Amino acid sequence: MFEDNFLLFFTSYYILRENFIRVNIIKIIAGLFILAFCSAGFLIAGNNKKDAGSDAASLRKNQVAIMGEFRTASFVKSLLVWEYFMNGSGVEIAKENNSSERERLLFDIVQTKSASLCILGNMVHNGSKKEDWREFDDLIRPLVGIGIDVMPVIGQHEYWGRDNMFFRHAQVRFPLLKNDTWYTKIISGVAFIIIDTNINEMQSESWRRQKQWYNEMMDYYDRNNSVRGVVVLSYHPVTTLSQLDYDLSYMSESFKEKFVSSQKALFFISASGACYEKIEESGKYFLISSGGGSPRRPLKQESLQTTPGYYTVVSDRQNMLGPFNYLILDLAKDGISVRVRGMSKNSTDVNTLEEFFVPFNY
Repeated sequence: MFEDNFLLFFTSYYILRENFIRVNIIKIIAGLFILAFCSAGFLIAGNNKKDAGSDAASLRKNQVAIMGEFRTASFVKSLLVWEYFMNGSGVEIAKENNSSERERLLFDIVQTKSASLCILGNMVHNGSKKEDWREFDDLIRPLVGIGIDVMPVIGQHEYWGRDNMFFRHAQVRFPLLKNDTWYTKIISGVAFIIIDTNINEMQSESWRRQKQWYNEMMDYYDRNNSVRGVVVLSYHPVTTLSQLDYDLSYMSESFKEKFVSSQKALFFISASGACYEKIEESGKYFLISSGGGSPRRPLKQESLQTTPGYYTVVSDRQNMLGPFNYLILDLAKDGISVRVRGMSKNSTDVNTLEEFFVPFNY
């Protein structure tokens, strides 16, 4: 905002300078109006900079927001009605543009004062395009401006285009991705393990190194007395009842067994599924939050009543679509409280869809 007002200031200065000479009354008035507007903007921007420290101090350090499927369909794609994805039963659903819903959820995150936001992949539509990353920057700038820490997960759209361009764009924004596309971070005694599940995009050696690192970190945190719980974050889920068109068996083979056997692991949270899904298995929770802006995937209606330990929310039963949503993890001393915040299509109200508490296991 400060930089924008600088531009307005010099624009008004140019208008006034040129038209005082030519005695153009209308343009002089226009210049004075712009000058007054940007002067007010200078004051607001200055106050915002002074308040930035207090905004950061008011954030809840033990609260982590998690949003999946951040990208949105491009404007052109939302207009091309022949751009479809198959939902498995032969019904074709046009891709939807959910920009307004995504921005409303981001505003809600700011209001909840979460100190951290994890984006579960697909931050942009095309990872090699600087225009897409600029749009991403514009979206998260208000969050970063008040001190919210953004934690990235790599999704499949980040790998679109040229990989070297994707790495360049991502690394300049996220120092955590400087060496690898997987990392770990501890917040309020809870270890967050972020993995890259794009097996078809990664080199086999990188995939092997990540699996070894993942197993080692799970063992290490089980032994570490300062860590109370473990949360795994990925783009692809271990399991889902959404109508996906690719095989997820590699996720179980690579990550599920170690997660289930871990003493401290509580949640495996992913994005590529239906809007919100919760599956409880062996005292562990597999959560999916993919309602952050991308075109929504329908659920398999025939599986909803036959899957034990399964819970979801359906906001559009005709198309079996879930609500737009994100998760809030409150990291307490004795466990983790999960709140699911969501909204329907074309709505402005964000409400709590579900809330539950999971105690630490040790």
